[in-house]
Amino acid sequence: MLIDNMQEGIFIIQDGKLQFVNESFAITAGYSVEEVLGRDFLDFVALEDQERVIDNYSRRLAGENVPKEYELNVLHKDGTRITTNVNVGLITYRGRTASMGTIKDITERKRAEKALQYRLEFEKLITSISTNFINIASDEIDGEINNALKKIGEFAGVDRSYVILVSEDGTRIDNVYEWCADKKYPMVQRLKGVLFESFPWFVEKMRRHETIYVPRISDLPPEAGVEIAALQKASVKSIIEVPIIYGGVLLGYLGFTSVQRELTWSEDLTALLKIVGEIFVNALVRKMAEAAVWESEARFRAIFEEAAIGMVLVNTDGHAIVSNPALHEMLGYSGEELREMAFTDFTHPDDISDNLSLFKELVAGKRDYYQMEKRYIKKNGSLIWVRLTSSLVRGDGGKPQFSIGMVEDITERKKTEELLKEKARAELYGFIISALPVFASNIPSQVRNILVKNFAMRFERNIRPRFEEKTKQLNLYFDDGTYNVFDVFMLWIAGLFSNLGIKTRTMPGGAKRSFELLNCPWKGEASGNPIFCLICRTIVMRSFTWTSLKGMVEQKSSIANGSQTCMFEINVNQRRYQGNH
Repeated sequence: MLIDNMQEGIFIIQDGKLQFVNESFAITAGYSVEEVLGRDFLDFVALEDQERVIDNYSRRLAGENVPKEYELNVLHKDGTRITTNVNVGLITYRGRTASMGTIKDITERKRAEKALQYRLEFEKLITSISTNFINIASDEIDGEINNALKKIGEFAGVDRSYVILVSEDGTRIDNVYEWCADKKYPMVQRLKGVLFESFPWFVEKMRRHETIYVPRISDLPPEAGVEIAALQKASVKSIIEVPIIYGGVLLGYLGFTSVQRELTWSEDLTALLKIVGEIFVNALVRKMAEAAVWESEARFRAIFEEAAIGMVLVNTDGHAIVSNPALHEMLGYSGEELREMAFTDFTHPDDISDNLSLFKELVAGKRDYYQMEKRYIKKNGSLIWVRLTSSLVRGDGGKPQFSIGMVEDITERKKTEELLKEKARAELYGFIISALPVFASNIPSQVRNILVKNFAMRFERNIRPRFEEKTKQLNLYFDDGTYNVFDVFMLWIAGLFSNLGIKTRTMPGGAKRSFELLNCPWKGEASGNPIFCLICRTIVMRSFTWTSLKGMVEQKSSIANGSQTCMFEINVNQRRYQGNH
């Protein structure tokens, strides 16, 4: 029978008994059809759902309006619960009223939804933790780290979360920060000055900067015998430890242990823990610098000298006090040469203004750090791209004393980004050329309208999937499960025109924005052939319809009409200004 080959389970209930089920229903519950027929349907409903199901069943038979579709947990033959979606209605069966419905196993879908929700909530928590460390005073860092460990530990359902730091000579470890769900599990007093080499398997992993993830202690290899014995003695069932790295140097590790149950963490969640480690290490390094300053802190000096990234201490006038070997190699200047220079001397002229503005705010105490991507001119005249993070160090009374600059060479990444942008630009140009040939300026408006309509349809078919994929990525960066739809759209449309080599300007914020194209590559052609302006007009207006926003896009100026730029005004309904992901 066709009904027996259906993927969804089908059932008929009459007088509270299962009068008919197909093969799919029986498989969902873990039984054969023969084992199910004639049994009370409640035998297959989880206890927590029985009252609700009985109420729906009775009221439906009485003619009341009750939900036809709902979720319930089915009891599998092996005792496990299967989450299902049920759709039920009334029929006449063998001359009497009966309930007939379908049932579908949605356990995996619900598990995936739960995992996604868990990740989003975890990201929100980490964003909150990161925000708490912005502009925090150095004497508050210890308390904030312990507070963050508590929040993550409670969220993850672990019994202990901690930060262990390696001594400056790399031989010993200290449990410096810790949170415990139960006071009987603390280790902070016992793990002081312990020889790092006491745990050889663990040490090897950490020195290779590897994350240690053990959902079950029995999963550890035989060569981890020392670690197995120590963990079993502490009743640990699961453990995850993430190395804390700064400038290529191992400073310690962030760890979580569970003694009550075994825990499974996905790769993306362990990646989020690495972000927490980065938040902690940035705060700790700043604390070290402020607490002991350069001359008297051997630990900071060792990190400074050995770091794989460029580091420099800069006075409030913008001159280098001291710089490390990595920066010397990066720029081609010696430490002595850099001390005679201001940072503006080797900054690309186009980047000086933005950098100076941020630096002045920093040394004025208006901000505690800033980060930017900029270009440096090396001693040999060549250019490199860097990511600069500059943090303020205050002296007595909170007065700005100097700044610590961390310089990472991102030249190769920039080259890769430019290649990808060129590729995307070529693809988009190719698409436009193939979709909309250049027509003479005296083409009849009716024909032009048809061409533009055809272009809009092809544009949507080719570009909309990219839009939806990109906006999903952007949505992850907003808090509370909501996102500002308008901001996401403006980011995407600016990026699209950037791939065409067109610079854009957006202003102001709120529910009304202007979107201006500043350097249209078709400016020469558009004055005689408005079809080029219709391309951009179509791109802006068509892509706006892909969002959930309600509003209007209006073109305010066009180079085809003699303006210097093309500008659009976008107004949205305030009530639809935000949407749910």
